[in-house]
Order: sequence, then structure tokens, then C-alpha cells
Amino acid sequence: MKLIALIRDGDGRLHLDVTRAPDLLRREISHGTGDAQLCWCGVPPEGVAARAVVAEIESRLHPFVERPGLLIAPTHLVIRHLLAVTLVEPALRAHRQRLVGLFRRARWSLRRLLRSRIASFGGGR
Repeated sequence: MKLIALIRDGDGRLHLDVTRAPDLLRREISHGTGDAQLCWCGVPPEGVAARAVVAEIESRLHPFVERPGLLIAPTHLVIRHLLAVTLVEPALRAHRQRLVGLFRRARWSLRRLLRSRIASFGGGR
């Protein structure tokens, strides 16, 4: 499973990448800058590729992208967008789908009830 990792290097830049081993990526980055800290790590939402999440974050933070995978944004801003893309928005979509399904089932039940009432009064087909 691929994970999304946000790592701050010794120069203060943020590396956003997809990896199977975030700590190994952190070590690799620290060799180049002397220090690296894993700021955030998470799984993509079900049915969404991790690369698609990284691309979405980079498109949302376009002015802060130095090059693909390297951001010069405040850490809290990147984490806020990561949480929105991986947790909040998928939860809202799932909630909306549940509500739509509930509405459709209620509408179907109401139609069925009305048809049976009309038929019981002799107005049915």
C-alpha cells in the first residue's frame, strides 16, 4: 500500500511524495540536507490513488510549488489540505450518498403507498 508522506527537510522545504516506507524516504532526504522530519503520513481515501491525492494538493497549493513534490508553503496549510482531501471530503461525499439513498427509498415507499391507496379506492389501473 502506498502512503502519502509530508517531510520537512533541513532547509525548511516540504517534500510531498508517495512511498511505501516514509521513514526510509525521510532518511534519504536527510542525507541531502542534513536533517529531515516526518510531519504527516496517511493513506489515500478508498478508491483514490495516492498519486492523485498528491496531484490534487499540488494543484490547490500551486503558488507554493517549487517543483513537483517540493513545496515552500507553511506546514499547517499543507496539512490542512491533506486532511481535507483524505478525510473530510470523502466523509462528506459518503454522507451525501447516504442521504440521497435515504431520500430515494423514502420516495419509492411513498409512491408505492399512494398507488396502493389509489387502487383501494377503485382508481387504479
